[in-house]
Amino acid sequence: ALAQVFVADETGWKLSTTRAAAAFAAWLDVVITRAETAVLLDFLKSPYLLAELENKSAQVMAIELALRSANVSGGWNAAAAALQNMPLESALLSQLKEVADRFSSKAKSLEEWITITQEALDALHMRIPLQQDAAGEQVLQLLENVQQNCVDLDHSFSFAEWRAFVNLQLESTSFIAPV
Repeated sequence: ALAQVFVADETGWKLSTTRAAAAFAAWLDVVITRAETAVLLDFLKSPYLLAELENKSAQVMAIELALRSANVSGGWNAAAAALQNMPLESALLSQLKEVADRFSSKAKSLEEWITITQEALDALHMRIPLQQDAAGEQVLQLLENVQQNCVDLDHSFSFAEWRAFVNLQLESTSFIAPV
């Protein structure tokens, strides 16, 4: 006989294991590795990045083919050189580099890191796709909570410390799927 017992997952799982958190972490990886090819391609394939971009998958495929055929292991300049005859793809890479450059390794307060991160989410058109996803909404809420809780904290942190802090927050926060 079939029992038909419905169970709700009330403990959830780590927010860091969600696709939304992975997309956010992938962006931070692009910044820290200065566009290492595998990391860059992983991020470009994220459904949260530039979701509204027409022909995104074709552009990403063209970028991947160009980087691989030029044997680019990483670096903004090497990637740009491989895409120099591809105006759309080159513009996309330039946009990513411009946003990544805002994350200079110069120490900043948590408030400044949050502001730069929020601006990056907007510049990369990630906010709306994240808002439309339960886990993505929780990632955005986590950033809001950090901003509200750290408003009076004036200690400076390097980008590596900021990234470690965000990863720790994502790892220690439970994601509970909506019922």
